[in-house]
Amino acid sequence: MAKPNQHTHIVHTQFKAVWPVSPRDIITRSVWEQDLKTKVLTLDVTDMGQHYAENQGYVRMQYVSGQWTLTPLPEGQLHIAYQGQADPAGRLPRFLSHSVALKAILNTFEKLPKVLRNYQQAYPNIIE
Repeated sequence: MAKPNQHTHIVHTQFKAVWPVSPRDIITRSVWEQDLKTKVLTLDVTDMGQHYAENQGYVRMQYVSGQWTLTPLPEGQLHIAYQGQADPAGRLPRFLSHSVALKAILNTFEKLPKVLRNYQQAYPNIIE
């Protein structure tokens, strides 16, 4: 969607769903930061959905927040941690929303090696 500065991205994500769940979408701001001493990289994600019109056919998720932490380890290894939350909005039983959320997180982590490989790029003022 937008890139307000070199370390910030506005991202619109749409999620397909299986019956009886309606498709969802979120709009977030992602900000990269790095501790120059430890080289730990963080990506803070905050909800921006309230600033954009809703898309027809999608339920806008609310109260979205998260943080990715990438910690360099010896021998080129990388420890990746994620913590986040979101309200799926709409009328969903809790067991169903939890199940969908866990599947989405698992899918994300399974695809991370390919994504990281395809999107490696230099960010100014971030150690490589």
